[in-house]
Amino acid sequence: MPGVSVETVSIPFPDVAVQSPSRRGEAWRLMLKHSRHIFGRGSTLRAAKEELAQHMTLAAETAHVQPAFARDDDGALIVAIDRPWGVDEYRITDAGHRLTGCYARDADPAALLAKTHHYTVLPARGSGQSVRAPRPPFFSLAQIEQALNVAHERASAFRTDQGALEIFQGAVKALLDNPDSQYPLPDDDTA
Repeated sequence: MPGVSVETVSIPFPDVAVQSPSRRGEAWRLMLKHSRHIFGRGSTLRAAKEELAQHMTLAAETAHVQPAFARDDDGALIVAIDRPWGVDEYRITDAGHRLTGCYARDADPAALLAKTHHYTVLPARGSGQSVRAPRPPFFSLAQIEQALNVAHERASAFRTDQGALEIFQGAVKALLDNPDSQYPLPDDDTA
């Protein structure tokens, strides 16, 4: 652009540890003190700074990638998070969480989870604002309580325990999918 001047300025990064090579042939190493994963290496200090800048740029880019979630067959929650160094996969149970894998950076977190046969990928939560948007997979306590109450009322008309249980379970599922559901249908036999 005409009339625009460009000036290069140095911006010092706080908390950067510099490790100079102790022997000939070793590389310079720059590391952010608060992150063991963001670092730069190079044969010169300038090369190490350039690599550190690249890693910091990747960190900023991956901050906006949504994580992916899945449920393992054993009930554990699986989370895949895009990081500058790759996709980290965590396993979360009542006992805590742990890192279970790190994959290539070019992998999409959701696609990565979908490849594992014993994972059920959880859909991304939609806003629910548009008419055709899928209903969010999570419900408020009031919605669940209302569905349980209505299902209990509808199931109480059945004489057998098994019939009542089946109607109760079906009604809860139907009501959570659509609060206006008439499950079981009004003409169903209550025998």
